[in-house]
Amino acid sequence: MKKITFLLVAMLAFCWQGHAQSTATQNFGTNGTDSAPTVLTINVGDITVNSGQPLQAVSLGTFTSHYSSPTGGTTYCGNWYAFDLAVTGGVADGTSIAAGCDADFNGLDVTGFTTITLTSNDIDAYSDTVYFDIDLDVTYLTPSCTPAVSNSETIMPDCGNLQFSIDVDIASVGDGTVITDGLGGMFTVASGLVTAGPYASGTNVTLTMEHSDPACNFSLGNFTYNCPATNDDCVDAIAIACSGQYTGDTSTANPESPDPGTCGTTSGTGGAVWYTFTGANSNDPGAAIGTIGDEVTLDLSLSTFDTKIRVFEGSCGALVCVGGDDDGGTSTRSLYTFTTTVGTDYFVLVHGYSSNEGAYTLDVSCIPPPLCTPGVATATLIEDCGASTYTIEVNVTVVGDATDITDGTTTLPFTGTQTFGPYAFGVDTTLDVVHSDGACDFTLGTYGLDACPPSNDDCANAEVAPVGLGACGTSVTGNNTGATDSGVAQAGCATATYAGGDLWYTFDMPAGETELVYTRSASVFSTTQVELYSGACGALVEEGCTTSATASFTGLTSEATYYLRIYDWGNNDIGSFTFCLNTPPTCPVPTSLNATNITVDSADLGWTENGTATAWDIEWGTNGFTPTQTPNIENTTNPHPLGGLSASTSYDYYVRADCGGGDTSPWAGPFTFTTADPPPACGENFYDDGGISSNYSNSANITTTICPDVPGDAVNVTFTFFSTENNGSTGCYDGLTIHDGPDTSAPTINPTTGTIWCWDRNDTTPNGTGDLQGMTITSTDGSGCLTFVFTSDGSVNREGWEATVGCAPLGLEDYGLTGFTYFPNPVNNTLSLRGVKDIQNVAVYNMLGQEVLRTVPNSVNSDVDMSGLQSGTYFVKVMIENTTKTIKVIKK
Repeated sequence: MKKITFLLVAMLAFCWQGHAQSTATQNFGTNGTDSAPTVLTINVGDITVNSGQPLQAVSLGTFTSHYSSPTGGTTYCGNWYAFDLAVTGGVADGTSIAAGCDADFNGLDVTGFTTITLTSNDIDAYSDTVYFDIDLDVTYLTPSCTPAVSNSETIMPDCGNLQFSIDVDIASVGDGTVITDGLGGMFTVASGLVTAGPYASGTNVTLTMEHSDPACNFSLGNFTYNCPATNDDCVDAIAIACSGQYTGDTSTANPESPDPGTCGTTSGTGGAVWYTFTGANSNDPGAAIGTIGDEVTLDLSLSTFDTKIRVFEGSCGALVCVGGDDDGGTSTRSLYTFTTTVGTDYFVLVHGYSSNEGAYTLDVSCIPPPLCTPGVATATLIEDCGASTYTIEVNVTVVGDATDITDGTTTLPFTGTQTFGPYAFGVDTTLDVVHSDGACDFTLGTYGLDACPPSNDDCANAEVAPVGLGACGTSVTGNNTGATDSGVAQAGCATATYAGGDLWYTFDMPAGETELVYTRSASVFSTTQVELYSGACGALVEEGCTTSATASFTGLTSEATYYLRIYDWGNNDIGSFTFCLNTPPTCPVPTSLNATNITVDSADLGWTENGTATAWDIEWGTNGFTPTQTPNIENTTNPHPLGGLSASTSYDYYVRADCGGGDTSPWAGPFTFTTADPPPACGENFYDDGGISSNYSNSANITTTICPDVPGDAVNVTFTFFSTENNGSTGCYDGLTIHDGPDTSAPTINPTTGTIWCWDRNDTTPNGTGDLQGMTITSTDGSGCLTFVFTSDGSVNREGWEATVGCAPLGLEDYGLTGFTYFPNPVNNTLSLRGVKDIQNVAVYNMLGQEVLRTVPNSVNSDVDMSGLQSGTYFVKVMIENTTKTIKVIKK
């Protein structure tokens, strides 16, 4: 809730008796845009009438408030309450004043009250920006004294003396006596101008008009003035010296003038102050005292963020950036150090960035240059790859006051060219230049070599990479230990951050070929970048790049020479990688291997053909077998039904395409699958492939057929729990298809929508095509079997299901075929069937559930010839008016 508080100035209280009463309406709102006001605080002493002169209010009348939407123009009114009265009496805390746009205080006497706080309980309902105004009828007292009247109050700057005063134009003295400033100053009231002050620049002053009767006292307001900085442009820059401290305030300065432009980082737009000095050697006896030394540190302490330092050299109007620092943007100090040149004029700019301005303190410190003359030398590292060592050759160009060069253990005279070493690979060496005056000592550098660069460290020495025809050529292994940056700029692969350590390879495209396949089989790099170039070393043209493990480069020129550049993308990893090159195979390798319709002893093996092959070879075995690349299944189809497997066993298989004429693809695989568990028997439990404690697996395709233990019985499966991933209320990502019979050709037992059962209990409201939980599915097939096919997608799984398996004899009376008869039973040769309606079809099954005979009589009576069947028990399935009845007969 946003609290809108109207800040008004308090006035002194006085008695009601003996003063005239008047009424006025005052507006405490803004008639402007603001967030919906919910709280209003009124300082009683601030209710004003009579040309702005304050008088004490003693009674409040009608209170009017409304606010409206800026778009709809609708006026809203709220219920207002008064609370937090400064003294007792009047309306109690939290008591409702009135409802609607007009609220009546009922003449609430507020004599002696400090504040009245009002709140509305309804404005909160409108969170958008509104227009509002608040009016209040006020009964006030006219004091007996005559207030003085001021026409105006004007600030009069005197920045030459860093001060200001305030002129008060008094139109009428009345009973006015003095003007006080709250700082001890008192100025006699007289007609015309009365000057209060002077006050130091930046001082806050509150002026009050005092009277012989304090009831007429009133405030003239608060006043302050900051004189602008005198050095707010380059030509008025203040000279600074070493060990000096300078204070200022960017809020009192004008913006940069002239604007020197960006220097260091971002140029600022706030107030700017300037300082200047001339570079001099403080060790020079002829230099003036306090001049700047060669190394200068500018330390800026801030009162606000985002005050910056900029340093220029040259002259005003022709400034050249030296540098700057932005630490003020993230802390309360900004530190900048730089080295000067003797005799050069420098200008230091301190400025606020944007509106962030304020006071600062600038501390200047200097480090004089040493009196000695340092030596000058260069070093060159020389490798000896045969011995796995390196040496460092130092060439001295200026001796100066230098005496020695040392590597920490060896000191040599500092004359001419010296060779340091040899040092072993992997050992870093630091060379220090020593002088007669230690002030000039410095470290020449630290040097080391871990290994000699590989032979193919640059394009000119690229290693030949074999290109295989249709299959990988001989694999190439490289190691970038010791490799250096070859300096070849990136073009289309510019997004790859090059960190050095690249290796180079070359190849010629085989005759008649225009496409190259690159395959990386191993790499220690976090991201392995490969770039392909045409042309010649020194004039390379980038053809493409990849970070993928395999990629094809097309549109190449037959028999042309190409180069490969391989390195780590961004991290400069060191180590080995292995790759091979080839032209595209004429017989592409199959992809997307899979296994579906998995049962306890079989599965259908499938894949995606990427060429024109119509025959394929397969090699398979138990999980983890070593392939021989000799197929044990040849010239097969896609998919291939694989039988003779063992239940609950994992298998691997590989496949290759046979494109004819002896052209075969590389082998693809292995693909691993696991056969289903043996189906539960009568009285056992039935679970998904995750078992009782785990979720089911992703990408499953499992077929389970449950048959009765005793021929003639029927299986019934009762689900005690069921949850699989749905696809809304009409589809399934994972689910069960149930077939009423011994295989997937049998009719399906369907949910409300579709043929697949799913019900997702992970949804906030469980949903799906059908909920099997609590249901019993019973076979009506002559075999008494049920077949369950479970399929799941490649992601997200659920708990699956738990069920119990039961078996019971087929109940003939359950089928409701009134008037149907059959005879004889047992039967020798012919079974006679008699019905009151046409018999649509008849199917005879043996004890294994295999169909051995079928007829379609479409007549009331039918004779079934069973003479060709062996003796034994059979199930006869009769359909009349789409209703099926199964009977058991004995064949003699």
